[in-house]
This record gives sequence, C-alpha cells and structure tokens, in this order.
Amino acid sequence: FKEKSSSYIHWILLSIFFGYQFLLRSSVGTFTNEIRQTFHLDSEQFANLAVYTMLTYSILQIPFGILLDKVGIRRVILPSLAFCIIGQYLFTHAASYSMALLGRIILGIGCVPGYIGVIKLIVECFPEKSSLFIGISSSFGVLFTAAGNPIIKWISLHYNTWFASSHCMIYTGIVLLITCFLLLHPKQTVVMSQTDTNNLGERIKSVFFNYKIYICALFVIGTNIIAMVFADLWAPSFLHTKYSISELCAVSYTQLIYTGCIIGTLVLCVLFNGINKILLGIRLSLLMMLFVLSFLAYGNPSWPVFYLPIALFLLGFFGSADVLAFSCGASMSTPKTAGMTASLINSLGMVGEPILQWVMGKVLKMNWDGTVNASGLQLYSTANYETALGIFIKLTIGVFIIACCYRVKKHTQVMDSAY
Repeated sequence: FKEKSSSYIHWILLSIFFGYQFLLRSSVGTFTNEIRQTFHLDSEQFANLAVYTMLTYSILQIPFGILLDKVGIRRVILPSLAFCIIGQYLFTHAASYSMALLGRIILGIGCVPGYIGVIKLIVECFPEKSSLFIGISSSFGVLFTAAGNPIIKWISLHYNTWFASSHCMIYTGIVLLITCFLLLHPKQTVVMSQTDTNNLGERIKSVFFNYKIYICALFVIGTNIIAMVFADLWAPSFLHTKYSISELCAVSYTQLIYTGCIIGTLVLCVLFNGINKILLGIRLSLLMMLFVLSFLAYGNPSWPVFYLPIALFLLGFFGSADVLAFSCGASMSTPKTAGMTASLINSLGMVGEPILQWVMGKVLKMNWDGTVNASGLQLYSTANYETALGIFIKLTIGVFIIACCYRVKKHTQVMDSAY
C-alpha cells in the first residue's frame, strides 16, 4: 500500500510539473503586446521567443528520453525544474533581446522531460492503466495552462506589469522544486544493461526508418500543433483585432481552446481509441479542424458572438486528436521501441510548432501595412491575420488528404486497432 501511495504521489508531482512547464512555454502569448513593448519587438522577433524555446524542447526529446532510462526520473526532473526557474528569471530580467532569447532557451531545456517523464513513470507504475493515466495527465497539463493564463493575466493587470506575473510563476517553480526534492524518491535507479546498449543502434534504426512514424507525426502537427500555435501566440490579438472584443475577454476566449483540449483528450480516446477506430477519429478531427479554422479566418465579425467561443472550444477539442496519433504510433511499435517511438513523434511534432510559429510571424510581417500605435508597435489588420491563418488551413487540407489515403496492412497491430 505504501509503495502504491508513493507511486500516486510521484505521478501527481510529475503531472504538476508537466502543467507548470506547459504554462511557462505558453505564457508569452498571454502578454504579447506587453513583451513586444518591453523589448521593442516586431512580430518575427516576438515569434522567435517561442521558436527558440520549442526548438530546444523538441531537439532534446530523444536524448532526454535516453537519459531518463539511464539515471532515473529524480536525477532528471530536479535539474530540469531548476533550469525552468533560471530560464524564466533571465527572460524576465533580460537587459537585451539576446538575453531574453537565452532565457527562453534555458527554459526550453528545463521543459524537455515534462511530458516524457510522466509517461515513463506511468508505464513503470501503472502499466495496466497507462492509457487512462496518460490521458488524465495530458488533460491536467492543458487544464493547468487554461486556469493559469487568466490568473497571470489578472495579476499583470492588477499590478500593471507583466513582471509581477512572471515572478509568481518563478515562485511557484521554487515551491514545486522543493516539494519534488522532498517527495520524489525513485524506487530504483533505471540503468541500461550492456545488452540494451549494444542493441540500441538497431532499435534506433528500426524506428527512424519507419515512414509510418513520420505520418503519425504529421497527424500531430495537423491537429494539436496547429491549435496550440494559434492559442499560444496569436489568438488573443487576433480575436481582439477581428472581433473588437477587449484584450481580457480575448484571453478568456482563448482559454476555451485549452478547455476543448482537456475534454477532447479524454472523449476522443474513449470514442475512437477505445473502440478501435483510431484512423477514423484522426480523419474526422482533421476535417472538423478545417471547418473551424475556416470559420475563424473568414467568418463575418457581425455574426452572433456566441459562435466564437463554440468555434474556439471545437478547435481545442478536435486539436486534441494528437493522442490518437500517439496511440497509432505506439500500436505499431514493440515494447522495446515504444518509448523511442513516442519520443520521435513528439520531437517531430514539436519541431513543427516553432516552424509554424515562425511562418505565421513572417507572413504577418510581410503583409504588414505599416500601421503602428502611439508607442511605435506594429499593428496587424484582420486581413493580415486571415492571410496567416490561410497557411494553417492549407496545411490541414494536406494532412487530411494524407490521412484519407493512409492505409495499414491487415496483419499489423495498427490495422486491427484502426478498423
């Protein structure tokens, strides 16, 4: 009983860390104008704050996965939390744009084991209920962000500076670090055997040369990554510009994307993964993503306002279909390559996120009409945002076509779970 209780405590702590690092990564979108004003950034420079973080996060996925297996969870999570705190502090108090980028890079390093760490713990401690616990942890991560962003926005408005919100996130990280130091005690140190080390090259080859893994990564990009790029950076300013709602209301509406992700993560797993309809769920989700993105980009601002929160909720709901893509990838792997497969899909998906963030910032800058506010900050029109969102719509169409053409051989495990 004591051992089981300890496993639950570890799972809760790692789930909180997953949510915490998720909030840190996405918080720049909550303070778009404030951060741009502080560092005097155009859209491309601002997008790079997220790009550098996500590139670091995605590139280090597989190395950190191997490190978790070699030295154990505690020895990876504690330094990572420290990196998160240091990175956020450097970013907040940066005297230059270069220092701000350095802070975001350090933050990205600290965030790396957030997702794969909790998955590793679940597989080790709750193997028979791994899908359920992964779904709950994923939902909690989004919930942490959905609840946290309005809170830190309110704090910034209350104290009239985004620095106050950043300090609150830093203090939260310190408390979490101390708690993990006291309570996160691994039952054993996981070390690769000599046989595992000798066969590692063959295992890597079997995963990296499997084209189906890359298709699964495309499914992740076409669903969750598109939804998160929109929510993390540009949704509040887009909604404020096109639909003439207040900035605070725009931030609150944006949280509906995260709410949709929370609910969708669990519902889609039950409806499709649970009844062996993975590919059907992915195709349906991509189709709905296409409809919702088109509505947001080209819808008439004079339409009833209640359409907007519904559309944002659905964007998050069907954007959570990345869990089906991970299930699809896991089902075609062996027990000895399942972790590496998930890491590869996750890293490829995360590489797609900063690329899309950069593309959207670049498109906005290229189509900017020269309008600035009283402080000289570049202001983008509704037409600018519609052009940028058009890139997402075209990408979704392409991934949807691939999903419709994608077939799996009948003898494979994926085929059995997909049909």
